[in-house]
Amino acid sequence: MIIFAAKSIAFMNGISNKKKLFTKSAFKIALECPRKLYYYRNPEIYANADVEDEFLQALAEGGFQVGELATMAMVFIWEFFNQHV
Repeated sequence: MIIFAAKSIAFMNGISNKKKLFTKSAFKIALECPRKLYYYRNPEIYANADVEDEFLQALAEGGFQVGELATMAMVFIWEFFNQHV
């Protein structure tokens, strides 16, 4: 009965019974600092300040733009060489 009550309370609080996978990202964080892994694995308790940082979001958007520009350039170069060879 106690186990059932604990599971019910966990379900009502939004806590899942699923096991969290130890991903490559989590492994890299753990190598850097074991405490960071604890924060990474519990985002509902510890908010990540980087998620709300507008500067970091702008940098990420710029990275996507550079990647798209590089893709377009490669397509253009590929088509150019295929026509002139």
